[in-house]
Amino acid sequence: MKTALNIFVFLISVGVGYAQDIKSDCLKINQKYNTSKKVSMKMEYNLYSNHTVTVPFQKEKGEMKRNNELMSYKIGPMETVRTDRFELVIDNDEQFIAMMEHKTKLFSWDEKMYVGTLDKILPYCESTSYTEEKDNQGCYDIKMKAGEYSRSKLYFDKKTFFITKLILFYRKETILNEDGVGKKEKPRLEIIYKDIQENPEFAANEFSETKYVAKSGNTFKCLEKYKDYTLRVDLFENVVKKGK
Repeated sequence: MKTALNIFVFLISVGVGYAQDIKSDCLKINQKYNTSKKVSMKMEYNLYSNHTVTVPFQKEKGEMKRNNELMSYKIGPMETVRTDRFELVIDNDEQFIAMMEHKTKLFSWDEKMYVGTLDKILPYCESTSYTEEKDNQGCYDIKMKAGEYSRSKLYFDKKTFFITKLILFYRKETILNEDGVGKKEKPRLEIIYKDIQENPEFAANEFSETKYVAKSGNTFKCLEKYKDYTLRVDLFENVVKKGK
């Protein structure tokens, strides 16, 4: 169920009710993410075996940063970085680094970071309710007619319109254990967004491949920190000699 622990999973799940308020608020959330060209935030992912249990089956921490078209995203052992030329995937468990040219569009803020298109989601919304939460948060409880999730709860800051928490209730029963042993249940995923900063200061090489690899001629090699990692550059259109 590792694929569930992905920051972008919420984009297809945020429903839009028939009340004008939720339409208006979701449009404001869209606009906020669209105009936030320089931002950073941390995330917590808690995956539960069913809709009511309080002890997570799996927990991960993540972090996301953006500086205009340059971006980085971390969740657990996985990192994705978009530099001014490349997109890199770093797997710290499997110990490999993959480098690809931009045309792969593995990581696109425009395509991935906005709340779902309203007119496409509207027909799938069965009902919505709104509550005022503490710390200046609003919450929409959204029930869906169809799709991967039967329900979602969207929490957002009423002043900034950044999303602060998302709870996704899976519609289908599944076994979370990778060995397939256990009871089939409907999971729940909670994503918490915190330490949200607009216009943060980034290090000069924050969004650079030079944090991970060095180039000499046509050869890339992993830096000393990643000396035991396998470097894959064979996904380029024009194959570049691999280094390790």
